[in-house]
Order: sequence, then structure tokens, then C-alpha cells
Amino acid sequence: MAGGCDIDIRVEHTAGSMVLLSPAGILDSASYLMVRTALVKAAVEEPTAVLIDVDELIVPAASAWSVLTSAQWMVSAWPGVPICGVTTRPTVHATLVANRIIRWVPFFHSREAAVAAVATGNITHCYRLCALRQLPRHAASQAVAREFIHEFLLTWSHPEYLHAAEAVASELIRNVLAHTQSAPRIRLELDGDRLIIAVADESPQPAVRQEPAGGTLRFSGLGVVSTLSRVWGCHPTGTGKVVWAVIEPVERPAVTSE
Repeated sequence: MAGGCDIDIRVEHTAGSMVLLSPAGILDSASYLMVRTALVKAAVEEPTAVLIDVDELIVPAASAWSVLTSAQWMVSAWPGVPICGVTTRPTVHATLVANRIIRWVPFFHSREAAVAAVATGNITHCYRLCALRQLPRHAASQAVAREFIHEFLLTWSHPEYLHAAEAVASELIRNVLAHTQSAPRIRLELDGDRLIIAVADESPQPAVRQEPAGGTLRFSGLGVVSTLSRVWGCHPTGTGKVVWAVIEPVERPAVTSE
């Protein structure tokens, strides 16, 4: 049970590795951030889906419902876990439709219906290829991470990601070794035409990009990650944090003969 402001959030694990959040109280500007953080934190743990039962919420201003779409947007790139809502109240459902919330966050009339929809694949995202490896807390882990990336991208027949992916993975691992006392865990996911690299550690301290000093061209590790990825981010987890980056394929120039 998480509490604060005028809202409490009960968190339960359901069948099929889903997480159910049941907030009770007033959803307004004071509690908005708490609800969004709870949704994102649940998604970062990578369940099959995050369900939120809103029947015990009091929402004075309809604009506060945007907390659902905001949370969905924050986790859409990584970890890509769907967020679904549950309500048995017709007036709430009508408000969600009128404010176009349901366009981005599907709602169901019962928890059972939501669980069934996830289980049957009615709201799942593209098929993903995934690989995960625990690395030792050692400088050699950067090289091991590059070998890991190389092995799976060639196995998956996607060499177009290799250069950027190896560089990003190496920098994320280096960041963990330099700024935490953790052994890094790396996850590689191929989702359609997007490659997602995520590195987790046990430090709650968020990863922050350091800008280069005036007059220098040297980028920080996260500056390199930012340059080579379409988008990157940092989310807290139950045991620390995860830093992730989304990489798109690089088209190789055509080889021409003179």
C-alpha cells in the first residue's frame, strides 16, 4: 500500500504475471505524479501488463485522466508493457471516451475481461526477440556486453544495428561500473524495427547526462548514448534503476563500382 496526498494505491500481482493497481481517493494535481510514478514503476518490472482499476477514484477535473496516457507514453519505448484500465462505472467510461483516453489506454468492464484480453493477445504489442545476461562487476564486462550484442544480432540476422548497439551497450555498462557498486544486467530486445538495450543496476541514483565543459568536444558516456539512440531514459525499479536506449537501423551506403 502506497500512501500520500489524498490517495492510496494498492498493488497486487494477478494471474499471467500481470500487476493490478487499485488507487483510492482524489486524483488531482496533488496526486497526479504519485499515480503516474506507480504505473511506470509497475511497468518497469516487466509484467505481462499493468492493470489499473479506477472505480475508487474521485476525479474532480476530467483533465486529470491524462495521467493514464502520460504513463503509457513514458513506457511505450521501453519496456513497452501495455497499461489497461478497468471500470464498472458507465459515467467514468463515457468521460474516458469523451477525453480520448481510451484511444491510447484500453478499458474493460471487469478485471476478468482485462486479464482475458491480455492473455489472448488482443492488446499485446509486436512480437519481440529478447536476450538477457547478468554481467560481473568487472571492467571486462564492457567487452562481454559487446560480444553478447554481436552474438544475438547476428543470430537474429540484424547486423545493421551492430555498430551503434555495441557502442551504446559499452557506455551503459561503463556508466554502471563507474558510478555504482553494482554488477550490471543487460537486456536486448528487438521489437519490429526497433532495438532496445536496457542495463539495470542496484543503485537508486538516477543516471544524468553530463554536458561537455566549455570549449571541449568530449562527450560523457550518456552523451554518446544520446547521440547514437533515437531516445533514451532512466526509470527506477524496485531494486535500483534501469537505463534504456532505443536504436533504429542504420542503412549502409550502397557499394558502387567505378
